[in-house]
Amino acid sequence: MNQECSFNSTEYAARFARDGYFVFPSVLPFEDVARLRAAIHGIPAGEAVRQKETSVYGVRNLLETSPEICDVATRRDVWHSAFT
Repeated sequence: MNQECSFNSTEYAARFARDGYFVFPSVLPFEDVARLRAAIHGIPAGEAVRQKETSVYGVRNLLETSPEICDVATRRDVWHSAFT
């Protein structure tokens, strides 16, 4: 995560406008991605969870529903990557 990377804000804006999202590679280490995937998989079915068959595609109040996801999402290094 400490590696240098280039960021083209014009390209980011164009992709976001076109697709509605932007994937910025190498923001999180593999271990965090694995931890987030496991946390999503472990969210119990309920009113707040939207899924198709066995795949969860949306969770209302996600940070309140999953402490593991909240831990990663509120880390200073993640915020720094997202907003600087």
